[in-house]
Amino acid sequence: MQFNQSLRLSKEVCESFWKYIDDSYRIEQLFEETQNVKVTLKDKFGTCTFIYFKGKQGRAIRVLDNEQQYVGVLWIHENGEINGSAEGEKGKRRVTQTLKMFQKSLDFGFIDLVAEKNSLPPSAQIPLSPREKTFVELLRNGIPFPEVKEQLELTSLKLGKIRRSLIRKGIIESSFEEIA
Repeated sequence: MQFNQSLRLSKEVCESFWKYIDDSYRIEQLFEETQNVKVTLKDKFGTCTFIYFKGKQGRAIRVLDNEQQYVGVLWIHENGEINGSAEGEKGKRRVTQTLKMFQKSLDFGFIDLVAEKNSLPPSAQIPLSPREKTFVELLRNGIPFPEVKEQLELTSLKLGKIRRSLIRKGIIESSFEEIA
């Protein structure tokens, strides 16, 4: 997913986040079992949530806002490269706030940390692209699949990409017939 106003996160923020992930025995243990962990941090002032999951080329973290939409992503590749980005200044603040709460939770125990298996796929919080949205709407409106394919001028390759994306986002389990 591409952010509209992508801002790169500082190396210190990214490295700190991964250091605390590695220091958390409970999160690492759950990750080894499920490879898709939802972590919620709560105190009397607010709640922060992030999803820790296995990505295509390593591990990744998606930071969610209060509406459960993702506003930041951090990743560590198998080769050790660490990086991250956020959606604008608001997303950057949310990532920093989540990091600070995570740090206080592990260092001092002031903040409740709840780690659980994430029932949704890691990509569920990513909004549908305009093409995916149109595709799903046309199928839900009862337009036959061949007409949708023709109307949107989709090749087999593009159909495959849309199908994989909809599976990752939890819209379908295996086939397009589930939408209609």
